[in-house]
Amino acid sequence: MGEVNTELFLNAIPAARSKLLIDMVNCLDVADGHIRVAIARENSFSSRLFDGLSGKAQRRSNSIAKHQQTSLRNVIEVTKDLAQHVAHGHRVLSIVGDRLKTLEESLALLAHAVADQREAVQTLRVDMRNGLARIDEGLARLNMHTAAQDQIQWVFSRWDAGAWNALPVAGRCYVAMNELYWGHFGEYFRSHPGERGTVLLETVQSQAMARMQRDANIGPHIPLALKDWLSPASEGSRTSHLFAEGLAWLGEMHQLNDPQPIAYLCTQWHTLDEKPQLPNTIPRLLHAQRLTGLVTDIFFEDERAQHAQ
Repeated sequence: MGEVNTELFLNAIPAARSKLLIDMVNCLDVADGHIRVAIARENSFSSRLFDGLSGKAQRRSNSIAKHQQTSLRNVIEVTKDLAQHVAHGHRVLSIVGDRLKTLEESLALLAHAVADQREAVQTLRVDMRNGLARIDEGLARLNMHTAAQDQIQWVFSRWDAGAWNALPVAGRCYVAMNELYWGHFGEYFRSHPGERGTVLLETVQSQAMARMQRDANIGPHIPLALKDWLSPASEGSRTSHLFAEGLAWLGEMHQLNDPQPIAYLCTQWHTLDEKPQLPNTIPRLLHAQRLTGLVTDIFFEDERAQHAQ
């Protein structure tokens, strides 16, 4: 997959850039007085995204890079570009800022740490802090309820426009909820417990359910087999393969034995055997309403529980 293809995925799913930003910072670690650059597994989806954005396709490994300064500079440049030219939410920049703070503190403990590495991390952390300040200032002026509604409209217009047609129907729902979680809707829902937040989430679920029924070409009370919800519409095409890899990367933190195994199935289904052994908690037949509820819980169950308290 070349640069154009990975860019296609990032353009279709903007929240993927937020995950990539977090991945970029998490690939930095301190070892032997230096910053170690570990870009995931060789030939992984995230490494190809990085190669596309950095313009480099050099071999990398989980050991300390032979050309460490060059590798670090590439990561810093890609990270700064992602942070400055993408409208990330408060949550993303907070996660990145905390990671950079830990990295900076680790370097500060090492008297022989390379000075320009320390300076690079410090500069990047200042950029993140300034970005957070700008977001906070913007949020103070913004009507968050309206912004949340606008994002809902934008996300489902993307779905309607066919931006995610290469994904399985359940994968489209997962991507929609992921976009909302990291955007203005997620900010609003986390900070506004009570009826208004609950009503907005119910609106999201209703819109997602309607689109799942439409895309699956079924009525409101007709169940589908789990595999039909999880199988891509056009297996074998280059685009569907790219999006399957990208979806698996987005959900790489999920496990089949998690409390919500549907998250793993939505993102990793194409990696499983033809007849996988599934947890008994997963229904084999699902209505769109039930599946929408399960996918929504992946992202918003904790916040919804806090609202109920």
